[in-house]
Amino acid sequence: MKRPALYLGLPFTAGLVLAAAWQSLLLLCGIAVLALGLIVWRRAWWKYVLLSTLSLVTACCVYWRTDAQTLQKQAGYAGQEAVFTGQIRELAVYDSGWTRCVLAGAFDGGTAARVYLLTDETELDYGDTLTVSGTPAALASGYLFDSAGYARANRICLQFGADAVIQERTPLASPTLRSVIWHWRTEMTARIRSQMREETGAMLTGMLFGDKSGMSNTGKSLMYRMGIGHLLAVSGLHLEFLAFCISWALYHLNVGRRVTFAVVTGFCFLFVICAGETVSVWRAFIMTVIVYFAKAVFRENDSFNSLSIAMLILGIANPYVIHSAAFWLSCCGTLGIGVVGPFMLPEKEEATRPENAFRQAGIMVWTFLTVLPVSAMYFREVSFLSPLSNTLLVPVCMASLLFGAIAVLLGAQGAAAAGFLRLADLLCGVILDISDRIGRIPWTHTSTASRMLLPLLFGAAILGVCVYLADRSRRMTTIAVAVALALTAGCLGMERLRTYRDLRIAVLGSGRNAACVLTAGDESLILDLSGDPATVSHTEAYLTDMGTDSLRALYLCRPGIRSVQQYEEKMGLFIPEEMVLLDDRCKELADYTEVPVRAVSSCEFLFHGARVQLDADGALIGFADNSVYLGSGEKPEGMTALIAVGTCREKLPDCGILIVTDRYSPYLADDYTYIGENDLELTLLENGRCRVRRLYGES
Repeated sequence: MKRPALYLGLPFTAGLVLAAAWQSLLLLCGIAVLALGLIVWRRAWWKYVLLSTLSLVTACCVYWRTDAQTLQKQAGYAGQEAVFTGQIRELAVYDSGWTRCVLAGAFDGGTAARVYLLTDETELDYGDTLTVSGTPAALASGYLFDSAGYARANRICLQFGADAVIQERTPLASPTLRSVIWHWRTEMTARIRSQMREETGAMLTGMLFGDKSGMSNTGKSLMYRMGIGHLLAVSGLHLEFLAFCISWALYHLNVGRRVTFAVVTGFCFLFVICAGETVSVWRAFIMTVIVYFAKAVFRENDSFNSLSIAMLILGIANPYVIHSAAFWLSCCGTLGIGVVGPFMLPEKEEATRPENAFRQAGIMVWTFLTVLPVSAMYFREVSFLSPLSNTLLVPVCMASLLFGAIAVLLGAQGAAAAGFLRLADLLCGVILDISDRIGRIPWTHTSTASRMLLPLLFGAAILGVCVYLADRSRRMTTIAVAVALALTAGCLGMERLRTYRDLRIAVLGSGRNAACVLTAGDESLILDLSGDPATVSHTEAYLTDMGTDSLRALYLCRPGIRSVQQYEEKMGLFIPEEMVLLDDRCKELADYTEVPVRAVSSCEFLFHGARVQLDADGALIGFADNSVYLGSGEKPEGMTALIAVGTCREKLPDCGILIVTDRYSPYLADDYTYIGENDLELTLLENGRCRVRRLYGES
């Protein structure tokens, strides 16, 4: 049986996915019938089919058991007064003054769990044991982030909010390995950032330790647009680089294979703890241990086999790992680099340097294609430059990472460490400068908001598999996949042309604060109706989803210094042509932005055929016989839709948004009234019809 782990790891992961999608005993019956049919049809396959079926069925049972336990905890404690005692395993302090901890412990009833704690207490330390009382809640996903999925992937079942009270705090009695490493990492991060520029220092600490909190939103977004954002989250590439450096040094010291295996494993384990024990680093650690163990016992390692074993171990340890984007990106990236790319572009024995360079570039292309469906599923943008930038820029990043690692080994202080940090600062600055110049070019990236994208990508993958199975030609497979991707791009372009003349009105924000984004064609404009800084993140995310190339203007109905600063800091990729303040504080606020600023009391203008009347109380938008009012002022007559934002003067339900639709108007009625929810979108068509959809969850 070749590659036996394939018939355990891959079916086990598939079983977890199926169990999460369809929780029914009929699934197990169908699998059993299919397996029996395959065995009867091809008796030579019985070992593989039986092993794979047992692995898949076991995965389903493990997932359902874990899910039942989690739901039981949520049903027993969510919304109820509870007391929880646990140790701080993760700690993050935000600029706003709030602290979020991950506590591992148990409720008073003895139920073990991992929970979030959000508190304004800033004197907490890693390893402290806290006793917390409050009303925990189950996490819910929103437009900005899949909080529920992320919490599940990290085995977090509940969250104590800001109303929680810390009854008792017990500091760690004696240092542990994890606490020592955490404090060392914190100290090294502070020393590095004190000797480098703000952006480059945050980038280096992100590559070294995964801590990119000091990096600007614009800088991170531009690196993701270049396709090298994975370097900011410590991944398998970093651990493999560390293992290579250690093994290279030990080889030149004539150290034996078994000692090398032990030393590499020990250093890599410490690195896993230092990097925050993320799923991508654990995956790389397992595969690295397998590689060096194979060398120690004089066996040949197989990447596909190793990846399957890693997926099996991670799935057994945490069945919810399938909800992690990092898990899928790490596994698919490894599949592309270690399996698909080398299979499609096999290595030649006497290849020239240009041939090797071409092969490496080709492997990056196949890796990009392997990761593309996952990127489309979990992220708002996909970078077309990923193969090229990973081929050219990753070596530069690795050089800066090496200089930073040497500086850390020297304690990140002293003349020698300062010299290495200056070199790292120079290289990081080059990467950020290239990202800033190229990442702003529109055709280098595309939005993943289209619902056609995933089906088209999976169709291209199925086509490639079918062509290979039919012809066994790697060249024809490559051509078929390239044609399929070209057709995908063409279909997405046709879809965009079809909706080019539609007017989209998105209401974004949280609670009673909201901003409105009007989008038509390639242009957008923002009507900030409440002036709350929290809406800026929602606005930036929506513009990214829409693939906006141009932001015509930003209108602030209730401008404030903090909201202007947030637009300046978080929306560096979407710089408006002008900022219009419906207030008389133009000179005061102009100092906080480089965008031209003017002040008006009210204004009226055309935007791609839409008539917009705007004042401090709200906006009236007319398009194709539709009249939509947004705001809290006096409501005009004859409107076909009302979006009440913020504090309403009329007696309406206590909500951030209320949409009232008229069944007899010329647009499509949907029988729904959305109350208390922002992050929704109205699409007005030229024929007078209208669509309303939520930007997350069910449409």
